[in-house]
Amino acid sequence: MTNPHRNERIPASTVGRIAAVLLLGVVAFQLALAAGAPWGAATQGGTNTGVLPDALRIGSAQ
Repeated sequence: MTNPHRNERIPASTVGRIAAVLLLGVVAFQLALAAGAPWGAATQGGTNTGVLPDALRIGSAQ
């Protein structure tokens, strides 16, 4: 017996949209860090709590 759903694939345009949304989320996160968002604990291994130091904020902006 064959599986009727086996050959169904997600269209490339849908995959592209999902990838774009995820990448835009990463870009928004990095820009927020560069602008001074207090999310230092969520990046760089959590070694900097609160706002990142200036050198790391510049790195987030690049």
